[in-house]
Amino acid sequence: MTSTTFDLIGKYAIEKGLPWSFRCARFTGRAKTPVDLTGSSARLEIYNALTGELVATLDDSAGDIVLGGPAGTVDVALAAQVSAGWSATHLRYRFFFTDSLGVERLFMRGRLGLVED
Repeated sequence: MTSTTFDLIGKYAIEKGLPWSFRCARFTGRAKTPVDLTGSSARLEIYNALTGELVATLDDSAGDIVLGGPAGTVDVALAAQVSAGWSATHLRYRFFFTDSLGVERLFMRGRLGLVED
C-alpha cells in the first residue's frame, strides 16, 4: 500500500478553536470493496511543517478516531480546545494504520489548513 497525498485545506481545514471532523472510507480493488478495519488501529499526527514539532496526535485508543470495521469507514474528531492554542500556521499531517498483525503503514499525508478569525 502506498500513501496518498490529500491536502486538508479549504472546506477540510480546521477552524481554530472550533470542533473539527473528517470522515473517509477505505476501499480496495476495481470493485471498490471496503477494507475490513476490524482489529486495526489508526493514528493521525499533526505537526508544524517548518520546525517538524508534533502539535497533536489523535488515535483510536483515545476515541479521537473511530474505525468502522467491515464497512471501512474512518471518523476523525478534534475537540475545539485542542486547536485553540495552536500558533503554527504551516501544518501538515500523517495518517497511519496498524493492521491486525501489528504492521504500521502510512495511509495519507498532506497539508492541513488552519483558519483563524
